[in-house]
Amino acid sequence: MKKEKLLKEVYYRIRLFFDDALEDMFNSSMILNEYRKSLEKKPLIRINAKKVLFVGDLHGDFDSFANAYSLLIKDPELKVVFLGDYPDRGPWQLATLFGVLIAKARFPDRVFLIRGNHEDKTINMRYGFAAEIQKHLHAYYGLGWKGSLWLKVLNLFSKYVYTALPVAVEAKIPGKTLIALHGGPPPD
Repeated sequence: MKKEKLLKEVYYRIRLFFDDALEDMFNSSMILNEYRKSLEKKPLIRINAKKVLFVGDLHGDFDSFANAYSLLIKDPELKVVFLGDYPDRGPWQLATLFGVLIAKARFPDRVFLIRGNHEDKTINMRYGFAAEIQKHLHAYYGLGWKGSLWLKVLNLFSKYVYTALPVAVEAKIPGKTLIALHGGPPPD
């Protein structure tokens, strides 16, 4: 799938999400809850695969997401593990986060998402994702920092997406077992 077509689909879904958020936060939470259903909601994911692609720290880099997605489409044996840090810093934060969620929903047995340190509301407020949400609310509806809709949207991501993300993957590939974490093992 070409990047432009994928980006168009992602932004269409983002617009639907924001339209629902403006009318009724309940509908927006239902949209994110649908994505949440495809997430594992447990701390460790175990997968068996012939081939695994690990993708780390996207930080709004939609091009890297689109490249991984393209490889996934081309190779039915490939499984892709995204290692967290989907928003913050980069130019396509919202698109990248929605992109990985769409990929997970579309390929639940081949796409795996884990939580990084930027899947956190406080970090999002400091490193740019909150501003990205505000930018989109302003572009679509003339809204931004005024009011609390941006914070409600950020809270939805925190409640329905971030809390459902596992923190580690155990990948069994021929002859090896790999453990993948976002930032390394905890001290204990």
